Amino acid sequence: MISQTAEYALRAVVVLGSQPGRAMTTQDVARVSRVPGDYLSKVLQALGRAGLVEARRGLRGGYVLSRALDELTVYDVVHAVDPLRRIHSCPLQLSAHTGRYARFISGSMMPSRWWRVTSSRRPSRRY
Repeated sequence: MISQTAEYALRAVVVLGSQPGRAMTTQDVARVSRVPGDYLSKVLQALGRAGLVEARRGLRGGYVLSRALDELTVYDVVHAVDPLRRIHSCPLQLSAHTGRYARFISGSMMPSRWWRVTSSRRPSRRY
């Protein structure tokens, strides 16, 4: 299960990805994604700090994705706004759970890319 913040971030990324290269204001993204504007502003700032979106200033300013939608993963977006806590050692303190197993649990052996965020895998709800 993902947090409400992560869901809002995923919605925003899908909306921004549906208009590649076109800057969208926070209000535009909020209206299309049905996310509260004040909260979305904080979400977009976190996505910006993670390098997933860029803020453009000026008359036609707003937010754009930093890279193509099909280059982003669900993990990238979720981790940007709601970092996943990693297990760094066996909670049971079993010595057999060191080495390779411990690296797997900590995430260092996770697949290099989680699911791709693509327009073909949009949520079933209309925004």
